[in-house]
Amino acid sequence: MVNKHVRKNKFVEILPINVGCLGACTYCKTKHARGHLGSYTVDSLAGRARSVVADGVKEIWLSSEDTGAYEVAIEALVQYLEVEFLL
Repeated sequence: MVNKHVRKNKFVEILPINVGCLGACTYCKTKHARGHLGSYTVDSLAGRARSVVADGVKEIWLSSEDTGAYEVAIEALVQYLEVEFLL
């Protein structure tokens, strides 16, 4: 199978930590388009991070429509990634 993921910057991966939203803001359609908030597990995010680092990525940017509502403590994820890749 061919990986069709194309990066604009070969050294940066934008890694979404969740999809959807908890809010009901009248001006925003994110919840309608993406549904209720669902977070990826730390294990799945770490696996994706390992994979992109093996591809030569030097920076991983965590992104989300609703970062403040990440269901697993964001601090735990960042600490895990720091230990895994920086130590």
